[in-house]
Amino acid sequence: MDSGVWHLMNDFFTMAYSISAWHWGMPDADRSAKLRPLKSQYPDYMRQLRSMYEEGIIDREFITHNSDDQPREKIAQGRVGIIGVSQKNYTNNVMERYSMNLDDFVYCPPLVLNASQRPVYALPPSNWMAYYIKSATSAARQDAAFRVLDWGNSEKGFIAMQMGMAGTHFNSYNINTRTVDRTTAQYDAFRRVSSNMFGFANAFKGMEALAGGSNPAQIAKWQKEAGAAEAATTKCYFGFTKMLDDIGVQFPDILTNLNSLEVRYVTGQATWDQLDSYIKNTYAPATSRIAADFANFMAKNPARYVD
Repeated sequence: MDSGVWHLMNDFFTMAYSISAWHWGMPDADRSAKLRPLKSQYPDYMRQLRSMYEEGIIDREFITHNSDDQPREKIAQGRVGIIGVSQKNYTNNVMERYSMNLDDFVYCPPLVLNASQRPVYALPPSNWMAYYIKSATSAARQDAAFRVLDWGNSEKGFIAMQMGMAGTHFNSYNINTRTVDRTTAQYDAFRRVSSNMFGFANAFKGMEALAGGSNPAQIAKWQKEAGAAEAATTKCYFGFTKMLDDIGVQFPDILTNLNSLEVRYVTGQATWDQLDSYIKNTYAPATSRIAADFANFMAKNPARYVD
């Protein structure tokens, strides 16, 4: 897949409902800004998914997945052979969590449509969320909100949000080496109250909470495989753009229908003409203003590519 669609295929393998919900701002193959169903290689992406589904390469139960945990449990059980997962989650949330044999799995770069293409990593900002503080609120409330954000980005707040509470969610944590001593039960307890999407910051002084795992063997594996994957790819840095995509709020039925058509097309229950016609005649006209806003934002905040 090209740089504009691989991250969505990655989601498609893991969560069926993600297929229409995210576009993140990843540019099209020609580096222009388009909503995901309007990207130039979207037809290739959908046809490739359908072909793999027909051949039996895609897990037939993907349509019922409603969380990241389900495909991760399947690969841990040997029921599937490949899942989409980020560098951040590879060793900690998959290998470590399910006590998997490090030598049995390898982290690979994004897939490409043609062998001549160079894989591209999508690298949105380190903060997953965008924070809004109303200008009409009192100065005291604004100051209180900023103090909470400052705490979340401090060393103490970063550890609390990314690792939990010492003694409850981990035994010890070394922020200098980014390594932790914790049991599986402690990790599971932490995941019930927080996650890497909860923290106000995903990095402290330029490093994430766990740089490749909780023990030397995991860290060594991560450094080797993640390093090789990064060396083979182009990195695409872009701004947080989901705030511009309120399609689900303004046109919930259109988004639901598109999602349904996409899944039905992949599973052979709808034709390409039906999906293509819906995008051109319903989705595109309805979302034209949002698409224009998105394009204007990206024109002022262009993505940056680094080999």
